Amino acid sequence: MIRLRRALACIGVFFALLVPFTGSAEEQTVDVDPAAPVDLLNATLAEIAAAGLDLTYEQRFDQLEPVVTEAYNLPLMTRLVVGSGAWSDLSEDDQAALIDGFERMSIAAYAARFGGEPGGQDLHFSVSEVADGPRRTKLVSSFLELKQQDDVKFSYVMRQAETGWRIVDVIIDDQYSELSRRRADFGAILSAGGVAALLERIDEIVGKYQSDS
Repeated sequence: MIRLRRALACIGVFFALLVPFTGSAEEQTVDVDPAAPVDLLNATLAEIAAAGLDLTYEQRFDQLEPVVTEAYNLPLMTRLVVGSGAWSDLSEDDQAALIDGFERMSIAAYAARFGGEPGGQDLHFSVSEVADGPRRTKLVSSFLELKQQDDVKFSYVMRQAETGWRIVDVIIDDQYSELSRRRADFGAILSAGGVAALLERIDEIVGKYQSDS
């Protein structure tokens, strides 16, 4: 219960960011298992890790692309990272470019962090709890079980979209919100250099993921 309370406390900033974008999702009636996107993501990551050197970075990226874009609501996450005020001031072309960049970066992160190890890795994921969150969200707790190390906890904040539940934030070990971290980094870049500077930074991150793999 203490761990759950910590996770719920961590998403306070997320819900402050979410307020300008609430509305239609409150009225959705899609009733699908909130943990299903997390299960799909976990299964794919385990499969890629087990393949080891049999899959190149590019192959891992291609395999992950449909899974990550289905499991996550990346367009909403992009808008939340940019901020409601700044987002509404952007042209449709700039919005589309940022969504595309955020998607590529998110997929690249998984492709770089999972797989590519000699002999492969036998990773075990588990989903331990699905709890109610504020504003009709769900909090799905998933663990990556590691040998000789503490398990890593991923708390996925789930929100209903027209097609079902989608991930809108990830909290690692009840402490670090991926969305809040990206907002802090990207907000400063966008304010100082505009969309072009932010897209350049995203390209740098994606390139580093690839070169380090």
